[in-house]
Amino acid sequence: MREHGERYLGESVELQHRLDQFLRFLRVERSYSAHTVEAYRTDLMQFFAWLDEARIDRRPVARVTLRKYVATLAKTKLATTVGRKLSAIRSFFNYLRREGVLQENPANRLPYPKGSRHLPAVLTVDEAFGIVTSSAAAGGHSVRNMALLELLYGAGLRIGELTALDLIDLDLDNGLVKVCGKGNKGRLVPIGSFAKKAVSAWLEVRRADPRFATSSALFPGQRCRRLSARTVQRLVRRLAKQVGISKPVTPHTLRHSYATHLLDGGAGLRHIQELLGHASLSTTQRYTHLSVDRLIDVYDRCHPHSKEGAGETR
Repeated sequence: MREHGERYLGESVELQHRLDQFLRFLRVERSYSAHTVEAYRTDLMQFFAWLDEARIDRRPVARVTLRKYVATLAKTKLATTVGRKLSAIRSFFNYLRREGVLQENPANRLPYPKGSRHLPAVLTVDEAFGIVTSSAAAGGHSVRNMALLELLYGAGLRIGELTALDLIDLDLDNGLVKVCGKGNKGRLVPIGSFAKKAVSAWLEVRRADPRFATSSALFPGQRCRRLSARTVQRLVRRLAKQVGISKPVTPHTLRHSYATHLLDGGAGLRHIQELLGHASLSTTQRYTHLSVDRLIDVYDRCHPHSKEGAGETR
């Protein structure tokens, strides 16, 4: 009896064609970034290579096969990496089911490995402030750097959302910025007085520079092209080291910090979900774990009865 999945695994040429179609679907219909699409391609090609080595590329991909693959990965990979690779496979099979190639997704009921949904790194308020304010002494692009850092931390933008901003997306009078998020979904995000001041200062510098006259991008880089994500990543990493932060810091760390600081300040999860542009509330709920951890840490450090033997003397 033939199992679901056999139809598309007949020839490697056909499999490659299906993969190319899937990657195009991610780029065009889902509006995924080039970096994300490349990550999917790499993870799926690794899976196909494993099928070839195991000599099961022409047999159906049953659930037991996927379990073997996950077990193989678990021996050499972190749980977060295994979870990401399984997610890529699951998305690919969902696409094939949507296209009528598969009747069901054999990866759907496979559990993610424990630890794969890790908590994001978060900065303290002082650390976040330190990174943002240190940009004022970060060289010739200090005004621009202050503006983009204020938007990363002050509006919780993803790095792709930041670099995709156009001048027309700003509404400084009302303190709003129009953001195009994942899946091409738009949202309006409020920005505070610090971000408004920083962006206004950058706009003055930008208008005075004739090189940027023909660019619609809020943050044009060299040759009037949009500032690259890699440039922003390098900037954040450099500034974090400059203010003495030893843990790894990325632009996404500022976004995580934005969400956690909002939650600590009393914002509701639903509001944070809207601000971040999360499709699912479960994605936003991970920040509650971060805040609980912080509360426990404060309790352990501050309450006289947090540890046995503490507070016995008066």
